[in-house]
Amino acid sequence: MKWTDYENETLIHNHKVSKVFKKKYKRASEFHNALYRLFGILTVLSSTISTTLIWSLDLQQDELYYSNTTYSIIDHNFNIIPIKLIVFLSAFTASIQNFYKFQDNSNNYLITSNLYSNIKGKIEAVGNIHPEYRTITPSDFFKKIQDKLDHISDNRIDLNTYISKYYYSRDIDSISYLETKHEKFKGLQDLEKLKFSKTLNIRNIDTEEEESDEDIA
Repeated sequence: MKWTDYENETLIHNHKVSKVFKKKYKRASEFHNALYRLFGILTVLSSTISTTLIWSLDLQQDELYYSNTTYSIIDHNFNIIPIKLIVFLSAFTASIQNFYKFQDNSNNYLITSNLYSNIKGKIEAVGNIHPEYRTITPSDFFKKIQDKLDHISDNRIDLNTYISKYYYSRDIDSISYLETKHEKFKGLQDLEKLKFSKTLNIRNIDTEEEESDEDIA
């Protein structure tokens, strides 16, 4: 079975799918890791402040107890309110961390992103070779790719639909350089095709610009 336009379009489609999901899950990982750090800092700060205030209040109580008992009680009731609020904030941020498991989710999302990245790399390894020189048949290759995509889909943690649409997604993610390459392949002469006949030439020709389009923010 040869690589016709239909098979090449399918290859490009799979490249887009793997790229889109790779980017989405990487952004999700970065986002949850940021939340983990934010709530961690809030928990530590609120806990530290509440401990300092309690220690300061105890010292103040000792000083005022014998001199003015009534004032000491009023002062104690006045100062205990912000302490209770800070202690509540500390407990609240800690419970949010434990409930939503930001760090665990971040790690799982990163693993999923890397799995899609691996598939994307395999597709590029084939797509960078001229169709006439590809040694693997389309049916065999697409079956392996689809099996891997199905496996990831069955085991991944699904992203929140709303956040995925408005934060994790970018229009540029659905652009595949293999489209341009496929059109370029069509106009090559026989001698020119030889430059794209080996996998070893992959890194010496057009490749996905991984670093420049890592627009996480």
